[in-house]
Amino acid sequence: MSRINEKLGLKAAGKRARLNSLSGVQCPACPHRDVTSNVVHRRLSWRCAWCGHGWEPTAEEIAAYNGRVRERDRIEVA
Repeated sequence: MSRINEKLGLKAAGKRARLNSLSGVQCPACPHRDVTSNVVHRRLSWRCAWCGHGWEPTAEEIAAYNGRVRERDRIEVA
């Protein structure tokens, strides 16, 4: 049996989407954990890939994220 993406003629979801998502961060608007980070004009923002909700993380959220990930993946707090 083939996958749904192949039936629709789409490429399979790649590793990049998984690598771009933040580890263990949950969207405050919905229960999903597919959250990406972006820095625009030196301001860090997080956005849910499921519902599109965007927010600026608090210091507690950044500290909790930094406690879960490897040292090379930590977010620098300015």
